Amino acid sequence: MTPEVPRTYKEKAQEGKTLLDLFGKRTGGVPLCITEGSSEQKLAAIRRSDYLQFALHTFSDVQGPIVVFGHSLGDVDRHIVDLLAKKRDRLIAISVYPSEKENIVKTKAFCRQRLPNADLHFFDSTSHPLGTPDLSVPDDASAQSVLAG
Repeated sequence: MTPEVPRTYKEKAQEGKTLLDLFGKRTGGVPLCITEGSSEQKLAAIRRSDYLQFALHTFSDVQGPIVVFGHSLGDVDRHIVDLLAKKRDRLIAISVYPSEKENIVKTKAFCRQRLPNADLHFFDSTSHPLGTPDLSVPDDASAQSVLAG
C-alpha cells in the first residue's frame, strides 16, 4: 500500500505573529522548495509532496525550449538533469556568470557532458534582468543585514 501524500497547505499570518514566526511549527508538511541533500533525497522529498510531484510532472512534460538560470546542473540535482536530457535535441539556453575564461570553458564543457544530446546555447547571466548587479547579495553580507535591508 502506498503511503498517503501530505496535502499542500497555505500558512497565513496570525494576529501578532508573522509568517516567519510560524515557519516550521506545523508538523507533517513538506517544504515547497528543496535545496539541500542528494538528488535521491530531493526526489524522495518531492514524492512526499502533492505540489512538488505536480511541479516535477509538469516540468517533465515541457516539450519546447528551456532556459536554465543560476543552476550548476551538478550531482545534487541529477533528477533535474535527467529530465532535461530525456528529450533529444532539446534547445536549452544556459546562463553562465562571466568570470575567468578558464572557468567559463569548464562550465560549458561540464554542461555539454551532462546534456550531450541537447542543443545548448550559453548566455551571459548578467545580460538577463535577474542577473543584474543590483539584485546580487554582496559576498560579505550577513543574513541579518540582507534581511533587514
